[in-house]
Amino acid sequence: MRFTRPIQIVVSLALLLHAAALFPGAAKADGPAQKKYRKHRPHIKRKTTASAAALTLGVVENKSHRNIWITADNKKYCLKPGESSTDLNLNDADGLLLDGTPVLFDSTRTDLGGGKIWNNGAIKVCDPGKLTVVDGLAPAFVLKASISLPGFLCPNDSAGYKTVEWCGQHPGWDINTAPLARPC
Repeated sequence: MRFTRPIQIVVSLALLLHAAALFPGAAKADGPAQKKYRKHRPHIKRKTTASAAALTLGVVENKSHRNIWITADNKKYCLKPGESSTDLNLNDADGLLLDGTPVLFDSTRTDLGGGKIWNNGAIKVCDPGKLTVVDGLAPAFVLKASISLPGFLCPNDSAGYKTVEWCGQHPGWDINTAPLARPC
């Protein structure tokens, strides 16, 4: 029961993000305190943040020194070193496609394939989460992938490692047959 409160916070955050996407005008509303503050300090401009319409759901970040393959919108994209899926204007990246390179899925969630080295298949991230890929400890594993806590909260299919068979049954997940959207 120790984890009840952190899980409630993460679920609340996920619900708020989805609500912001459904009601973009609400994110721009000012309360009376903000209006009064701006009235007396007109030289201080309100900072504009990304609108809720441009809400990023799933993100894949490549912090490694290698090119990686990701899937988004049922297509395959190459992420170069230092790039993020948001750099390609992808608002909902779905996961990392494994191309034979040994990748450690760095997670304590062993029921989802965590703690193991995978060469083929994929690692899925859920909305609104982030999957981060970094350099690994070669030769045992060349890359290491980790998923943020919100990336494990899926309404339907779970996050984590997906087998080659699973990938073959889902459009955009098979590294050999997914339509190429961005080559390396």
